[in-house]
Order: sequence, then C-alpha cells, then structure tokens
Amino acid sequence: MSENQNSLPSNVIELLSQFQIYSKSRSQFLEQINLSKSCRDPLAEFSEVLVGKILNATLADSRVQKGYDLIKPNQRLVQVKYLCNPSRNWINEHPIKFPDTVDEYALVIFVSLQLESVLVFQRETLSQVCSLLAKAHPNQDTTLQFTRRNYETILSKKSKFEKLGLEVYSFESV
Repeated sequence: MSENQNSLPSNVIELLSQFQIYSKSRSQFLEQINLSKSCRDPLAEFSEVLVGKILNATLADSRVQKGYDLIKPNQRLVQVKYLCNPSRNWINEHPIKFPDTVDEYALVIFVSLQLESVLVFQRETLSQVCSLLAKAHPNQDTTLQFTRRNYETILSKKSKFEKLGLEVYSFESV
C-alpha cells in the first residue's frame, strides 16, 4: 500500500477494494463480448451485442456514432438503448425517439440488473403502437413516451402489438 493509502479512512479503502473487484469483473465481461477495450457503459455494450445477435445484425463501424447502432442483413438501421430500473416499481422511464435515419428502435429492459426483455419497434408502425397504448403526447409517428404501464400493456397484449410489427423477446426464464 502506498503512503497515501495508509492515511485513507477504512471505508475509502473498502470502497477502492470493491471497485477493483468490479473493474476486474467488468473487464472479464467485456472480453466475453469481444469488446475488451471499451470504456463505455457495459449495459449499453451488452445491449447492442445482444440485440445484434437476436436480429442477426452487425454492429456499426463506429461504436460511438450518433443515430444507429446496428445494420440488419436487409440494410435496416437499428438504434439500441436500454432501460434499467431497480425493481418492479420503476423510477426510470424512457423517451423512444426515432432519429431520421433509423428504421427500428430496440429497447432492452433490465429490472434489478436482470435482463427481462427486448422490444423492437418499427418506425412504420410506431403511431399505431402509440394508439393501441392510448398515448396522448405529440409526434407519435417518431416518439413514444415509454412507461412501466406501457411495458405491462405490451406484455399482456403481446399478440396485438406483434401484429403491428413490434418484436417482443422475453428472458425472465433464461
């Protein structure tokens, strides 16, 4: 231990120790998804890799470009985001906003850091999805103010939303 570390309070030393454990685990995890040099948020990286595999898509050349994250074999461009909440009582919601160049928008849902599902919205049918969700906000052709209630509605009426092209992948049992 360096001289400076000897003078640190024990709770700081413990915090640094826990960070080292996290750092090592994070590095191992990113190596597993072939992104060992990444300094980006691991949940963002994991979400993009997961959705890429689900959709048989390739990652965009630039990992930090604006717009899209994946290119599907049919050349459709996909934006990938994630939403993470600490429990069933959500404190975070998510504004789904289609950039001009994006054809599909994938939202990866984590609850208590456990992967729950992936929802893939289609630009062409977003306004119909908003209508089925009884949304009242503006710009429903490119925007969905996504809430826990919306998520529960989509899961409970999955077949109705799938008819609109919304893809729902559940992972609770995996």
